[in-house]
Amino acid sequence: MDNNIHLPGHGLVLRPELPERTPILFGYSATPFDWSQVVANDGDPTPNQFDIPDKDQDGSGSCTCQTAGYGFFGATGIDVSRRDPYSHVALPGGGAYLDAPYAWFNANGYLVLSQYPDPNPESENAMTQIITVADGQGRIKKFKVTSTPLYPISIDAWAQAVQNHTFVALGIAGSWSKGWNQSWTDPSYQGQNDWQHALYTEKRSIVIRKGKKAAKAKSSWTQSRDFLGQPSYCHYINEDYFNAGGVFEILAVDIKEITQMNETIYTILFNGKAGLLFQGGYGANIVYANNEAHYQELGDAYGKKTCWPDPANPGKWQFAPFDITINVPTAPAASN
Repeated sequence: MDNNIHLPGHGLVLRPELPERTPILFGYSATPFDWSQVVANDGDPTPNQFDIPDKDQDGSGSCTCQTAGYGFFGATGIDVSRRDPYSHVALPGGGAYLDAPYAWFNANGYLVLSQYPDPNPESENAMTQIITVADGQGRIKKFKVTSTPLYPISIDAWAQAVQNHTFVALGIAGSWSKGWNQSWTDPSYQGQNDWQHALYTEKRSIVIRKGKKAAKAKSSWTQSRDFLGQPSYCHYINEDYFNAGGVFEILAVDIKEITQMNETIYTILFNGKAGLLFQGGYGANIVYANNEAHYQELGDAYGKKTCWPDPANPGKWQFAPFDITINVPTAPAASN
């Protein structure tokens, strides 16, 4: 082993009850997938696979949340904090269950990465520090996020699922001494389960690689190099890897806008604080902007005209009329 190679973290934790789970959507594995029109993908991978910005988990066990972040960007175009969910779902000793970040996002919403940057490097200690978010500022609950485990495991079942869901997270097993001891782009599974890792796949992941059916999975080790000195932008998990038992979980994930469920969005100015009010069958919540640029970003993200730089006065902003303006007098401070 080359001692100059930095081995990145992984961190997927196999749920103890997983083998006893009742098979779900068995038809995916019962119906063979038609691979006849799938094209070969034999070239060297390039950065930012699937037009999703690369991330590197460094030594942290945050692979589940890296995968979820890739999926969130792929589905919505929004780059979210990985540290926020990971700091809440990480298990003692590091790592998390494959479905944990999706339950977190669905229940709590997300933090925009540009407003709450992840640490650099992403050490386990730094990634498990909980982000303090003021009430009404930060987390945005705009999407319904659900995940469904699929069994039995096969590459055909995965290919069927990835065409019918927003994306699919894979749970794989591996070993640095067997199967991953040379190329990380084209690894193999040789029955040695030393660690578990989460990977992001989507519709464009269905490929033929070196003559074999394969899942092209985006890497969260993009700043690392394998034992051949090659960068790690993606991993091809081929049919042999599946057949050898190296894939132990297929998790189908769906992300849908809450606005598709009769939600209305208003611009609001509450006691001089600008933001967006989201109102629907679930109730209502307000997301306040940190500053003018953040208010403009919120408007762009949710299709509301909010504010824009004043071209005639550099450093100044112009604001669209607010849908709702509320001024509540504050009580005077008590005197001694």
